[in-house]
Amino acid sequence: MENTIIYEHELVPYAPHDLPHGPYLVFAPHPDDETLGMGGTIALAVEKGIDVSVVFATNGEKGGDPDVRKKEAEAAVKVLGVKKLFYLNLPDREIFSTPFPEERVAQIMEEVTPSTVFLPSLQEIHPDHRAMTHKVLSFSKRKQYVYDLWLYEINRHGEINRLIDITHVVDKKEQAIVCFQSQLEQLDYKSNALCLDFTRGVTLGQGSDYAEGFWRHGFSPENESPEQAYSDHILKYHLNQGGRGAVSPGNENKKPVFRVFDSIVGIVARLKRAVSCRE
Repeated sequence: MENTIIYEHELVPYAPHDLPHGPYLVFAPHPDDETLGMGGTIALAVEKGIDVSVVFATNGEKGGDPDVRKKEAEAAVKVLGVKKLFYLNLPDREIFSTPFPEERVAQIMEEVTPSTVFLPSLQEIHPDHRAMTHKVLSFSKRKQYVYDLWLYEINRHGEINRLIDITHVVDKKEQAIVCFQSQLEQLDYKSNALCLDFTRGVTLGQGSDYAEGFWRHGFSPENESPEQAYSDHILKYHLNQGGRGAVSPGNENKKPVFRVFDSIVGIVARLKRAVSCRE
């Protein structure tokens, strides 16, 4: 059998998805990760009457005054509509090497009884982001929790199988991000977050300028582990033997170089429009 490449729509969504069922429990390694990564989705959920609770794993003390960061986070989630916050007070940049507060997290899970749990993507760059996800998943396996798992992007694009169109609430997300002045003075996190959201909207077409990407997995003791499912998805990028053709429907008659060129032109046009509309 000859090698083939799968279609684009088998790697990323080409249509927006509905919000998952609530209540939501969002784990944020640092005060600001929840807003940068999924502030638009939180705002949309609150609009629809879904209860959203946020757990801050650390106080972000290595990135600034923890008291200031706490106040900024509380102001930001107030903009988004979050009413319930929890603090684990783990040391910044040491989540992996610090004992996981199982009793406290179990209490939070019992109080919130989430239908959907949000954790950082497995491909995040920051070690605390990845450590938070691995710790919560390991704990959940031991406790045999069942919930809808959604992994969200913070610093970079990861693998996704869900897109939430946040175009009509992107201004609210931006307003919430601006609350983190101590962090914005260090790096332009606002532009980074909004650019990630903008490029996520590429596959949704006209009218959907901003989207937040997620990897959704049904978490339960009976299901395949989310880590394995995520890894299997990455392997789809490799050549497969047999199966489908190499291009998506509608592009069959174009040479590969022109298909790539068309995609680049489209992305550049979208980026120019984004810069002009955010100024």
